[in-house]
Parts: sequence; structure tokens; C-alpha cells
Amino acid sequence: MSLGSISKETHETLAISMNQIGGKSNTGEGGESAERWQYTDNLNNKRSAIKQVASGRFGVTIAYLANADEIQIKMAQGAKPGEGGELPGHKVSEEIAAVRHSTPGVGLISPPPHHDIYSIEDLAELIYDLKCANPTARISVKLVSEVGVGIVSSGVAKAKAEHITISGHDGGTGASSWTGIKGAGLPWELGIAETHQTLVLNDLRSHVILQADGQLRTGFDVMVAALLGADEFGFSTTPLIALGCTMMRKCHLNTCPVGIATQVRSCFAEKFSGLPEHVINYFFFVAEELRTYMARLHSLRNPLLPVIGGSILHDFQLEKRLDVKMIEKYNEVWGSGNKGIKWGRSNFMSSKDMPPHFRSELNVIAGNACLYGATSGKPFSQELLLRDLLFGILGFLAINEGVGDHGCEYMTGGKVIVLGLTGRNFAAGMSGGIAFVLNKNGQFESQCNTDTVDLMPVTEDEDISFLQNFITEFWEKTGSEVAKSILDSWPSSIRS
Repeated sequence: MSLGSISKETHETLAISMNQIGGKSNTGEGGESAERWQYTDNLNNKRSAIKQVASGRFGVTIAYLANADEIQIKMAQGAKPGEGGELPGHKVSEEIAAVRHSTPGVGLISPPPHHDIYSIEDLAELIYDLKCANPTARISVKLVSEVGVGIVSSGVAKAKAEHITISGHDGGTGASSWTGIKGAGLPWELGIAETHQTLVLNDLRSHVILQADGQLRTGFDVMVAALLGADEFGFSTTPLIALGCTMMRKCHLNTCPVGIATQVRSCFAEKFSGLPEHVINYFFFVAEELRTYMARLHSLRNPLLPVIGGSILHDFQLEKRLDVKMIEKYNEVWGSGNKGIKWGRSNFMSSKDMPPHFRSELNVIAGNACLYGATSGKPFSQELLLRDLLFGILGFLAINEGVGDHGCEYMTGGKVIVLGLTGRNFAAGMSGGIAFVLNKNGQFESQCNTDTVDLMPVTEDEDISFLQNFITEFWEKTGSEVAKSILDSWPSSIRS
């Protein structure tokens, strides 16, 4: 579970225990506070080795990625395949909101898909981007155990992922419907077996490390997973049980009776009694049981001993041999421009050689998933943004001359200025931030999804001053004729 679905102390306890025994803890999709990246010794190391990048992009910044030993792209989760997660507003405390770059008290929704991944090529691009952000980190992709997962895993391997996690339907989650938990997904045994065999048939098995995940509990489970082809093994629910979880299935209510899945500080202080030693002892028992089964199977070979007649083991530093061939041919990149931007300013401008009758506000300059997951900066777009203009996050300022369908979808913070027309379904899933939209044709209300947002005119002097200054900066940086016409008729233009 991620930070937010479980308490900060529980999340840190899991990280400390795994760091002490040489394992890896996973942040989940809720991010991780920067203070945990500073540590002096392994006994109190609260840093999670695996940083997850999920569909909501919560907490994903360049510093977050740089402090990872492994970066996991969560395509789906075994307990809720095809569904997005939802963190209720009463669990979004000020601390959780700060880490996730959102608004306290407002619920957070993870989209079911990654809006910048619609093909293996898109996945390969994301893997490449993450590898550029942290060249030493191992890139993992999390898939759900379903019929056909082997073929999907082959595509993931060809996209140059180094690690694949197969998640079974029994996996735990604090953000899923009961119908999804009970009725979707397949056991991890089926997914691991199919994936391993398909990768072998396609001569791709040696390219990736395979991990089994989803309610592994005992040494027997580890043995079965290994025999079916798994190289690594993920545990989640049972370590929480070792910390005191009683499986009350009340994670979403913020009233966990043992203080594990709650953000109420008083409840946590009174109820939580988990220690890193509890998790460490549990894994030692799992390892001891596994050794017992291995002995029964007469598995006596110790790979740590020198092999007679074997070659000397070398470190070929394969992690440094990233494919960095120069791209000599290129096409237009439709979409995903500046996704994950952390700081700086970006200008999308049309050429100065355009004919006099050219109207920039009616032509597309950036496509699907532009600015997806951005956390700060100032992107200026002189032309139309095609669709799925996705934002997240506080401190982000953006301005453009128009946007297509699904603008500001799942936006959680920041400010956006739209100086032109919008497509349908504007502000769908928007839970934070402010969008200033120039209602040029008087039809914006019919294009906007008003289920989660309120529409009101701009009347505050502070907002009017902000708009004038920002539009002026936009005009100075891009030479936008649309911005100039608005400024020339100021302040009457702001009343439209």
C-alpha cells in the first residue's frame, strides 16, 4: 500500500525492516517525503528502494526518481485490474497532500490507464525517459495475472524493461471496490507460469527478471513461485499482519483499529505497536521454511561456493550499457510533450514564416497527454493543445490559446489559463487548482464537466492582476496575437 492508504509510520517501518535485511520496499503510488532520503546507517534507513510511477503520477518528481534503486511502472494492480484507485478525502491530510502535491481533504483518483501509454512504443518511450532520469535504476513494469499476460510481457521485454512483476488477484489494496477485489484477476501462479513459458519461447527470458506478487505468505509459496519461473518474490499483506493488521477491511474509512491504515494521529499513537523487528522475524521464518522444503527436495547446491571447473564470475556492468544510439531520423512527436516537467519554462511556438492568414489558435501544436504529471514550471503554448491536457500539481502555471477534449483532466493543483476554445469534457476528474477560461463563444459551460468544479466570473482584483501580468508575459515570450488582442481591450475582455 502507498503512503496515504497506510500511515507514515507504518510505511517507514516497512522500509527500515527491508533495508536491514537487504530487501527492497516499494513506495506505492503515493510518493515519498524527501526527508526520508537522508540517512546515516542501515538500522534507521527509511528510504524505499523502489519508487513507483503509477497513472496518477502522485509525488513523482526528478528528485523522487533520482533517489531510487528501482523504478516501477504500475500498469495495473492484481486486486483491481482495469480500475483506478481512489484515496478518500478524509485520508488526505496536510502531510499526505504535500507529498502528493494535492489539496488537503480532497479525494484523489488514479485514472484506470496511463494516459500517455497506448502502445508498446509509448511504454518504451516512458522506460527510456525514466532511464535518462536515473541511469543506474532498474526499470520494472507491473502487470496483472490475466489470460494473455505472457504476450504482453514479451512486448514489455522488447520495450527494454529490466524487471516484470506479475500481480495476482489476491493482492491487497486500500483503494479498490469490493467487486473488483473478489471478481477480477487470476492467481499469480497462472500468470507467472504463462509469462515464464512465453518469454522462453520468444527467447526473451534472459532479458528480464520475473517477480511473483499477490498474497505470498509462506516459504511454500516462495518455492512454488520459484518452480514456476519467478526470480523474485513480493510480499505486502503479510508484513502488515506482522505489524499488527487484523484484516478488518476498513482501510478506506480511516478508522483502522490498529493504527496501520489511518491518518488520524491520536488513533495511531494509541493503537500502533509494530516494529521493524516484527517484519524481520517474519521473513526469517519464511526463509527457514523454504530451506526445509529445499532440503526435502535434496537441493544441496550452494551458489555462493566456488564451482569446480566454472568460469570466474565477472561484473560486466551491464546496467551501464544503456542503448544510447543517436537518433538520425525523426518524426513529429504527437503528445507526451513535457510530461513530468519539474521546473523551468517551455515555449510551444509556431514558426514566424507562416502566411498572414495563419491563425495559431486554430492549429494544433501539441498532442495527447501534453504536460501529463507536471509538477511545476511555466509552459507557454501559442497554438491549440490537442486533447488530454493533464496536470497535477501545486505550483504549476500554464497558458495556451485553446485546448481539445478532456482539458485539465484529473488536475489536482496549479493554475491554467485558456485564451481560446475548449473541447468537451473539460475538468473531468479535476479535484484541485484553478482554470481561467475565456468564454469566447458563450458555450463553455456546456463543454465543462461540472460534477466536481464550480464556475464563476473573475471579479477579484488579485485574480485580474494575476491574469494581466501572466498574459502580458505570455505575449512577450511568444508574440501571440490572441494575447495581444486581449490586452488591447483590457479590462473589458476579462468580463467576457
